[in-house]
Amino acid sequence: MVQKMGDPATDRFNEAWFDHFQTFSQRDQISLPFMLWHLDYPVRLMPASLFDLVQWPVFKKFRRQQFQSAQWAPAAKAERRALAA
Repeated sequence: MVQKMGDPATDRFNEAWFDHFQTFSQRDQISLPFMLWHLDYPVRLMPASLFDLVQWPVFKKFRRQQFQSAQWAPAAKAERRALAA
């Protein structure tokens, strides 16, 4: 979600959404569409494809870290056992 921070309408929406979340929902993913509808807040979709997300640098870093942790997990476990002995 991308918002125009500092915009009065965005600030009002964020405050109302937070109040609703604290009072009723406890699930922001569920309360967001309701609050958008309830406050008649304008929604615009950004054109994006799956390719855009796959090429996103954060995604690549996460996958790299996930791969590295899987690669080194057995060695780290063996090292912890050696230290505990």
